[in-house]
Amino acid sequence: MASRSSSEQFDNEAVSDYGSNSEISQTSTSLYSQEPFETYQEKAKLLIESLFPSHLPSDITITWAAGGSYHRIVAVSLKSLTSTTEERFILRIPRFSDKTDVVTEEALILKHLRAQAPSIPIPEVLCYAGSENPLRQPYILMQRLEGESLHQVHQSMDQSQRLSMARTIARLIAQIHSIPVPSGLGPLCIKNDSVVVETLEGSSIDNSDKTLHDFLTRRFTERTEQAGEKYDYIREDYFRNLRSASESLLRGFTTPISGTNVVRHCDFAARNILVRQSEVTRDWEVSGVLDWDGCEVAPAEIAYLCPGWLWVSADDPKHKDTDGTYEMDWDPDEPVFNEECGAVKAAFVDEIEQLLPGFMDVVRRTRERSLKKLWELATHGISSDVDVALADKLIEEAATLNKEVIP
Repeated sequence: MASRSSSEQFDNEAVSDYGSNSEISQTSTSLYSQEPFETYQEKAKLLIESLFPSHLPSDITITWAAGGSYHRIVAVSLKSLTSTTEERFILRIPRFSDKTDVVTEEALILKHLRAQAPSIPIPEVLCYAGSENPLRQPYILMQRLEGESLHQVHQSMDQSQRLSMARTIARLIAQIHSIPVPSGLGPLCIKNDSVVVETLEGSSIDNSDKTLHDFLTRRFTERTEQAGEKYDYIREDYFRNLRSASESLLRGFTTPISGTNVVRHCDFAARNILVRQSEVTRDWEVSGVLDWDGCEVAPAEIAYLCPGWLWVSADDPKHKDTDGTYEMDWDPDEPVFNEECGAVKAAFVDEIEQLLPGFMDVVRRTRERSLKKLWELATHGISSDVDVALADKLIEEAATLNKEVIP
């Protein structure tokens, strides 16, 4: 599993591509030796002028926007030629890659998801291109969705609004998991102009796995063989033991949705959900779902998660520092702080169980067997001390489970 420093993890998690924390983003720009915005904005304006030749330079406004660890973000406003309104866009530029195929794949996957899930507010890609432009970098120009980060406004909602939002998020989760998927398990990618499942690094065959068991068995077997070929005997032992651990942890594990594969948004958190308040009902509605980078086809057991940040309280001392919204996948049995929080949780559970029966039990049982952690090691491998510690923990858990099964 690729490891990042704590500061990089914080930067990536604290800022969405639509931005909420200027200090962090400015720090990341200097940290990665990026060109200062003062000069960069002139190049961005030249790019927009070339894309919209019917507009005068005075029609274009370029403003700074917070970005994340992996993308620089520039906000664009364009005066309408036919009215007094403005069109608003986002320029999304990879920080560390000048390869055209990177933005091409990101753009085409976004287009694919929008086409497959028109009810989900996914940003519209307007155009994308390689480095032959004033920026000298590849970019994606996309629609700027209106709204505020749910992370920013959630604690200011009244109880009625929080109950409504809990039901809304349940419906959104069900919509994401209903998007049609190609065969196989793993990240989505583009091949021959079609969206398919990527053949993971080190795999010698196309990804044709249908179940979680198939995926874990094949990946740990491949990684064991590859480590042996490189005389990396430590990793070879780890991956061999992890394959055995996966057999133990999956033994007897079945759910009503076993064998069902769905789209997994790999960063489904409040910071990546935009909301706006209805002028009619005063309820908050989801106006955007951001950061689809790395989305994948996964077994439902891996994709299902418990958004406990919906019912966290700002008064809960356990979540005083982060207010809980940075954690994506909560323990479904963690006690709630008070009755109001319990009512919000109940609203989510009632809605999600109607849409995806057995959802919370699947989340609970998957956590009990540490299957998501196995998935991450099978997908990304072992590349840090953190990964080694996780592997040790999973192997130990499997050994303990074996002792309980066979006295």
